[in-house]
Amino acid sequence: MFMQILLFSTMYPVLFILYFVYRTYRREKDGYLFGVRAKQEWCGEEEVLKIQAEYFRELKRNFIVLLIIPLTSFFIPYVSIIFTVWLLWLLGAIVVMMVPFARAHKKMLSWKQERGWQQKDSMQYTELKCAGEVRCMKGLPYLLMNLAAVAVAVAAVLLIHRDFAVLSYIVVVFALLNPLIYVLARWIDRQKVEVISTDSEVNLNFARAKKNIWNKCWLLFMVFNTLWTGVMFLIGLLRTTLFFSGMAIWGSVFYGLISILIFGVVWHKMDKIDKSYQEKRDLPELADDDNNWIFGMFYYNKNDRHKIVTARTGLGTTMNMATPLGMGVNIFGALAILIIPVCCIWVILLEFTPINLRVQNETIVATQLKTDYEIPLEEIVSMEEIGELPRWSRTNGTGMENVCKGTFFIRNEGKCQVFLDPRNSMFLKIETAERIYYLGGDSDDQTEEVKQAVLEALKFE
Repeated sequence: MFMQILLFSTMYPVLFILYFVYRTYRREKDGYLFGVRAKQEWCGEEEVLKIQAEYFRELKRNFIVLLIIPLTSFFIPYVSIIFTVWLLWLLGAIVVMMVPFARAHKKMLSWKQERGWQQKDSMQYTELKCAGEVRCMKGLPYLLMNLAAVAVAVAAVLLIHRDFAVLSYIVVVFALLNPLIYVLARWIDRQKVEVISTDSEVNLNFARAKKNIWNKCWLLFMVFNTLWTGVMFLIGLLRTTLFFSGMAIWGSVFYGLISILIFGVVWHKMDKIDKSYQEKRDLPELADDDNNWIFGMFYYNKNDRHKIVTARTGLGTTMNMATPLGMGVNIFGALAILIIPVCCIWVILLEFTPINLRVQNETIVATQLKTDYEIPLEEIVSMEEIGELPRWSRTNGTGMENVCKGTFFIRNEGKCQVFLDPRNSMFLKIETAERIYYLGGDSDDQTEEVKQAVLEALKFE
């Protein structure tokens, strides 16, 4: 149930965000409709209205279908299958919600071309005043947040890495988000001024207003991320299993919701700025390079050396996919997408491959998909049969209903190595000079066989 809550809270809102973003695309904005350069008067044409209506119907239909699919996960008893359903659903939602826009873009482009309204030699405008530069970013607040995050990360490595290695890594990852946020903030702040008017003051004020919002957004997000990095560090210091587990789940939910809220506010404020400057747009003619835009979203132009261009949809800018940078990002994105089904297959194999515990060649061998542990019998100091597992928290490894393996932390005992099926009722606690193991076989009978083999070999009483 915890996993369901976590997945619903972090992934389900993505669908609503996609829906409310895409529904705004059915209206003409900044001279574009469905990613096609369009004049405002065209929006009253009957066929254009029909394209808009069909787009909205298809968008709502896809939204409703995607809304229902995750509910099936409540009837699935297997964690790996639930995980797979959610990951593939998230990937599918991103693609499926894009399909109506791609179809509307194609229809709109065909309608425009059939009437011969596609301009061939349109002008591109560049703001020359102040070299087109507007800077709203102040470096000191970002520096302070980065230093604070680095200090927390260093403390995590020094103070909690030994007992909670995975949590210390998580703290470091969150800390590393701060430099990334700074890079994104600086990149957006250095973007060229978008030209919307023949009046340079209008262009500069428009750019300044947008960059101020982005600057506040990134700074707010960095402050929140720094505080959350500190919270994760404190969780590691407390080393309380129940508290750690609860914070890991509800903390992820909270982090996701706050992030969505911050960027939702940015979207709303950006939309207000666009509306407030609508009447000040007075350029007679803009670039009509529809053929360089794939689905009206992705820019691909070999003749354009610019790596970053103004996006026709959404906020801010996008990359020129024909440049080396754009190609690199595309390759990275494709690899990231391919990793998703691989991860799903791996999780399924972990859950459905039974564990195996045996004594072989004077060694206890624990195997599932691969050999996880090999414990020479001569290194065993003590062995104890237990019927109830201690309260612990997983710091590294796998924790499912039918298999627990990896490194776990027990209060007042420290780290231990675990390999067992928690549904069974018989387990072995084995100590060596260096480590403590909690082991169990696929069944109690298999665990009993290992116990007897060890007793016989070492003559334990």
